[in-house]
Amino acid sequence: YGGQVAAQGFWAASRTVDPAFHPHSLHAYFILGGDSDEPVRYEVDRIRNGRSFATRRVVARQSGGAILNLAASFHVREEAPDATRITMPEGLPEPESLTSEPAWSGLLDHRDVPDTDDWARSWLKVAGPLGADPVVHLVAHVYASDDIPTEAVQLAHPRGRPRVETEYETMYMGASLDHAVWFHRFAPADEWTL
Repeated sequence: YGGQVAAQGFWAASRTVDPAFHPHSLHAYFILGGDSDEPVRYEVDRIRNGRSFATRRVVARQSGGAILNLAASFHVREEAPDATRITMPEGLPEPESLTSEPAWSGLLDHRDVPDTDDWARSWLKVAGPLGADPVVHLVAHVYASDDIPTEAVQLAHPRGRPRVETEYETMYMGASLDHAVWFHRFAPADEWTL
């Protein structure tokens, strides 16, 4: 799962940065499919340690070569206005009223919002408590962020909603080619996110 490799690579980068620097963004390219039966080695290069920003490059490797190339940026926290322009859509059901989707990973609780037409809307959270370390929560968001976007891609193909067992559904396999995540502010990953 690409989200796992990206999350672990981001975690490795975060361990090399002064705690005064907070995650800012990551950009990753998935180079080869990983082998789940083989360990992954994460090589972290300290590209820059500035006064305001720190930059890291991470290469995830297995015996077949590099499987991920990730750039991570960290920033000293500064006071800034909240520039959020997107508001929560009205009329959506609360996550507690929806059924958990059968999960490929026991780490995520994923609940699809019905009747959203061309939108792939789901409530999502990590299945258990994560503790107080904000970086752990952001790493969990990186892990989860590779899950829902593939559903948006599937909506553009002939499977439809609600999910039905069709020949397409049983043979579909998606994979991310690249990944980008920006961290605007802290959000607990063990609480519901739409």
